[in-house]
Amino acid sequence: MSVNLSGNHIRQANFIDRIESILHETGIKPNTLEIELAENSVMGHVDDSIMALTDLKIRGINLAIDDFGTGYSSLLYLKHFPIHRIKIAQEFIRDIIHNPDYAAITEAILSMANSLNLAVTAVGVEDQIQLDFLRKRGCLEVQGRLFGSAMSAEEMTLFLKDSGKVSQGINEQAGKSKSSHEESKKIH
Repeated sequence: MSVNLSGNHIRQANFIDRIESILHETGIKPNTLEIELAENSVMGHVDDSIMALTDLKIRGINLAIDDFGTGYSSLLYLKHFPIHRIKIAQEFIRDIIHNPDYAAITEAILSMANSLNLAVTAVGVEDQIQLDFLRKRGCLEVQGRLFGSAMSAEEMTLFLKDSGKVSQGINEQAGKSKSSHEESKKIH
């Protein structure tokens, strides 16, 4: 499960305690939670962000930088932040077919992430042409309207109950994976 948070959340004094309390109350295992933070929200307070994110990672919580490529980050910090995934901003994905600059930036992000052993999710995939472009370049994890629209918690609960095959297929795929990085390369 992924949850988007702001940089303000992670800098609150009781943030880690609140996350631990929520995990305890809900029974969610830390390694099944991914916290997504927008690139610009963590870059504003780098030292505080690194400390909070390290604290979360130590607890087994997965971390992702959302909207990657749209903020003011220094590439130097990618290895300082204890993240395991970057999410390519939909602004790049939307025009990868018609804008050679966005296509080149997307390819560079994919190559860099692969070299740094980071998982990548392309956000905003809306058609098969975009999906094919990304697949050919090794991006195997995508999200967007091509696969479904955003759902409320109630709609998602119904969807999951009605499609036991989906969760069974995901569990079977996860069992075949040899590493968490390889596991993150599934299209879901």
